[in-house]
This record gives sequence, structure tokens and C-alpha cells, in this order.
Amino acid sequence: MPARYLHFLNHDGLHCHLVHQRDVRHLYSFPAGEAGIAAFEHWLQETSNGLHTLLADVADEGFHMESVPRVMGPDRRALIARKLAQHFFGSPYSAALSLGREKSGRHDERLLFTAITRPALVEPWLTALRRAEAAVAALYTVPLLTEKLVRQICPGSPRGLILLLSDSGIRQIYFEHGRLRFSRLAPVPEGAFSRWGLDCLREAQKTYQYLNAQRWLTRGTPLPVRIVLSAQDTAPVLTDLAESTRAPDNLVFQAASLEALARHVGAPLHHAHSDSRDVIMHLALYGSGSVQLAPTSERRFYRIWQARFAILIAGLLVLVASSVLSLKWALDARTEQIEADSQRSQARLQESLYKRLLSTLPQMPTSLEALRSTVDGIDQLSAHVVDPRLSLQYLSKTLDAFPDISLDGVEWQEADWNEETRPVPSTATAPPVTRQTLNVSASLDVASATDPRAAISRIQAFANALRQQSGGEVVLTQQPFDTESNKTLRSEAQNVGKRPAFRLQLTLTGGKP
Repeated sequence: MPARYLHFLNHDGLHCHLVHQRDVRHLYSFPAGEAGIAAFEHWLQETSNGLHTLLADVADEGFHMESVPRVMGPDRRALIARKLAQHFFGSPYSAALSLGREKSGRHDERLLFTAITRPALVEPWLTALRRAEAAVAALYTVPLLTEKLVRQICPGSPRGLILLLSDSGIRQIYFEHGRLRFSRLAPVPEGAFSRWGLDCLREAQKTYQYLNAQRWLTRGTPLPVRIVLSAQDTAPVLTDLAESTRAPDNLVFQAASLEALARHVGAPLHHAHSDSRDVIMHLALYGSGSVQLAPTSERRFYRIWQARFAILIAGLLVLVASSVLSLKWALDARTEQIEADSQRSQARLQESLYKRLLSTLPQMPTSLEALRSTVDGIDQLSAHVVDPRLSLQYLSKTLDAFPDISLDGVEWQEADWNEETRPVPSTATAPPVTRQTLNVSASLDVASATDPRAAISRIQAFANALRQQSGGEVVLTQQPFDTESNKTLRSEAQNVGKRPAFRLQLTLTGGKP
């Protein structure tokens, strides 16, 4: 992180402080004038880049409250810029503080316009920072920061006056309903803080008269006044006020503990007197959300630093995310490697158990490879066997149409099959082609033996019917009569009175059913 510097600006000059953790350490003081500004520029050239915050505690301040129509976005920014130019012409160090909306009428927004009315007090120091290309984070004034202390100093009070003592003078802050309304800085009295009681009284009376003149406060209305004092200064200051306060003043003085206020905001105190500068500077560093007066042009290098810082943070986040992912992937890879090693060890264990079981089995008459080859051959033969039921169904349906023909025997086989040859197994691209043969032995009735020609015609009709039924090839391999042209039709059935027997062959060719 870059170094942080807090510059406290008053009428005496510029006081530089270095911020270390939550402690503010004074470095140098540069007096007002050309010599102090030149020394400040030289110091900026020798100082490494850092973040600079300015806190102005000067008397040249202006406050103006006005109700404006409630608008949003660019219209509101344009309206505020126009009002600031009207009230504080020529001062770029101005801002608007929203005080809420009115509860009646159009519910307009109440804005408190404030500015440093004497820009020459701030401009030379900001010019030096601009030349050094220093990152100016903000320009605060004391009243804009002390608004955060109202509830702590004056809890539950609808209005009041707060007095803060410092080397710059007596800072008076008037508030209404917990919001800043007006502030003025009185000159530094003589003597120690414990002797400022009468001066606080005189300055509070002047402020009270101003509030009455502006009709912000009705005459005769009591006004609570809280003076922020340390423990050692409380008794002397209150004693002086008690001896000098007159009843018609309507000012009710009370002391507020500076130590309790410092503990509330978390600011360390390095002294025992009533100087409230440490508390105000702590609010300037850690009181985020306060309105600041530096224009956009003066904060250009701060915006550049913010962009760089955002890019750096984004890069760090990406780096962290990548590291986390890499670690996760490494752990996953390690887990997978451990799992793979475990599986390999289990496989080796199972293999050893398998070999141990094989060693307990009796010796086989053949090798395991030969047995596996035989089993594969049996599987191939089982896959190649053709179901004969289809050809037998064809034969059965044909016999139903010829009741005078009796079936004597059937022989079924696949074509070209014997014990020496085996069918060629099919491939993945060519489906298996089967060829089955059915040898049928049949005979006609005894009466057919007396008329050979009629018997032969009947057998031919049976063969044709079987061919049409099956769609295969039917060949008559044996007839009951001699059919040579130089011989007379005759058979043994004519001699002994037997049934004329014949044989035919049915061949079917096609895919495996």
C-alpha cells in the first residue's frame, strides 16, 4: 500500500503528517507564503508517491441553506452546480450537503451549500500537489467532519452549539436536528486552553446574536452549548463560565469529554490538553462518506491510482483463484493416482489368488489354449447350425394335400457337410448363407401299382406341389417303375402287390433363419 499523508491547513500554513497504521505522526510544517510553498514543492519531489488528504481549518467559509425541487441524476448535478456558482462565485472548492426533504408542500429537498470563500488559501498548495502529480484523495473542512460527532456530543438535542478548541482557534458548529447548519472559526485566544473560558463565552454570544439576526433561532430561546474539553481543563473553564455567564444570555454551557470522544472515534490522544485536532484528523482519514470540496480536476491522479489499484486487486484475485484451482487439480490428480495404485495392487492380488486357485486344480490332459480353441470352434458350429423345422413344415403341408402318399422316411442334412470339412464362418460384412437338403422316402397306395402311368403322374404332381410350397429345388431321385423307352413300365410292386415306393430330394438355399 502507498504511504498516506494528511496535510492540516490553517492560517499559519500547512502541517504535514504521515499516517502509520492508526497513528498520525507530524513530519514538517510549511509556513504560509512563497517560501513555504517552495519548500513544500521540494519536499513533494523527494517524497515517494502516496495518497494525500487535505484538511482545512480556516475562517473563510460560507454556508447557505436553500430548498430546491427534488430532481435526480444529471438534472440534480446541474442544479447543484448552478446554485454553487450563484452563492460562491469564483470558488471551485464548494459542495452541497443534503439535509433531507421537507415534510410539507412539494417535499422539496433542503440543501446546505458550503465552500471555502477565499480560494487563495488553498490554491497554492493544491497547485504544488498537481505539479508533483500527487494523488489528492479529498479536501475536507472541519465542519463537514464534525457532523458525525453531533449525536455523540449532544444526544437527543434538537439544536445546539458545539465548541472545539485547537491551535487554529475556537471552532463553533451550530446544528439543527443532528445536521450541520452553520459554523465559524474565532481567532486563537491568548494563554493555555484552561484560560479560554471567557473567550468561549464571548464567541458563543456573538454566534447567538447572529442566529437571532438570521431568524434561525427565536430570541429568548435557550441554546445548549457543549465545549469539548480534556479532563484537566474542564474544571477551570467551567468555573470561569459560571462566574461570568449572565441569565439573559440563554446559553447553557456544558462540558463534553475529549477523551470519551477520542475513544468513540478510535483516535489516539498524545496530549492531556483540550486540543481536538487529533480527533478531527482521525475523522479526515477514516471518516468515509463525508462530503469533500476538491474539484474533479484536482483528483485526477487519485482516480488513476484507484483504477490501477482496482486492476491490481483484480489480478491478485485471478492469481489466487488460479492458485486455488491449480491446488484443487493437483489434489484431484493425486487422488486419482492413489486410486490407480490401489486398483493395480488389487489386480495383482486377484491375479495371485487366481494363480493359486489354478495350482490347486488337477492337471488337464490338454493345454488351456487348445481347450479355448475347441470351445471357440463349438461356439462357431452352434452359431452355424440351421433349424430343420422350416423344411419339415413345407413337407407336412404338401403331404396334407396328398392323402394317398405315405411318408416312409426323412433324412436332413446341410449341403456339403461331412466330418472332414467345416463350414466357413461368416464375416461381419457378409451374412451366413445356408444350404439344407431334405431326402424324402415315400410310397403310393397299393392300388396305384396297377396303373404305372397314373402313379408316375401322381408322384410328379407331389413333387411340383412341394416345389411350389417351399420355393426350393425338388429332384426325383428314385421312381417305382422303369421309365426306359425300350422297356415296358413295370415294377416289383406289380409282381408282389406292394406299395410303389419313390424318393425325392428337396434343397433349400437362403439366409440363416
